[in-house]
Amino acid sequence: MNKIFSTFLLIPILIAIIFLSACSDKDIYRSSVPWNDLMQEIPGKIECESYDRGGEGVAYHDTDSINNGSGGLNPANGTFLNEFRMNESVDISYTKGRDIDNTIFNIISPALDQLYVGWTKPDEWINYTVDIKQTGTYSVGLIVHQQ
Repeated sequence: MNKIFSTFLLIPILIAIIFLSACSDKDIYRSSVPWNDLMQEIPGKIECESYDRGGEGVAYHDTDSINNGSGGLNPANGTFLNEFRMNESVDISYTKGRDIDNTIFNIISPALDQLYVGWTKPDEWINYTVDIKQTGTYSVGLIVHQQ
C-alpha cells in the first residue's frame, strides 16, 4: 500500500515566516518570487500550492523530479486541477470524491476540488513569500492524511 502524506508543511512554513519577518535585507530571497506575483498575507490562510516561483533549489526542494499528483495520479487531460504546476516536481493534487480522499480516518470531510501538497518526504521544503500585516502569534491548522 502506498503511503501518501498530504501535509501543509508546518515547519517549512514557520521557518519561512520567521526568516522573512526577521530579514532586513530583502536581497537575500530576491531570486524566489511569489506565485502570480502576489504575496500571501499573514494573518490569513496560506495556500500551500501557491509556493514561490524560482524552481528547484530556489523556490522548493523535492527529492525526485516527478510531480506525483499533477500529471501523475491526475492524468494530463487539459483540466486546471489535473495539470496545476504539472511541470514542477512539488507533488500537488486535489481532493476528490468517490471515497478517494474521504476515509474512515478523517476527522473532517475535506472540501472537494481543493489543491494540496502531498507525497512529502524528509528534507523536502517549499519557500513562500508572505506579507506580514500584523505582528503576532498565530495558530496553524493543518489537514494531514496518511494512507
